[in-house]
Amino acid sequence: MNFLLAVLPAWVTALYVPLAILGLLGWPARGATPMKLTAVCYLALFSIIGQPANFYWGWLIAPVLALGIVRAPQAVRDLFFGVRGFRIRWEGRER
Repeated sequence: MNFLLAVLPAWVTALYVPLAILGLLGWPARGATPMKLTAVCYLALFSIIGQPANFYWGWLIAPVLALGIVRAPQAVRDLFFGVRGFRIRWEGRER
């Protein structure tokens, strides 16, 4: 969890984290694969074995999630157009 999210209402975090994960998973670059795996594995393990008393462990992954939230609008757009069946041009390539 980002420090700024700690002072905001919980619903903001409930929107931020899924959008950040979607942004990471929608990132098409090959170099982003280790970052994707790190974020998804860390969050999955933390959601299973994490306790309310060690909330600060969520701050470790905050920089990676910040990179995901930047890519979230493109990932949401791709998801929307993908469901609609449109072809998407991503950085000069069709997917």
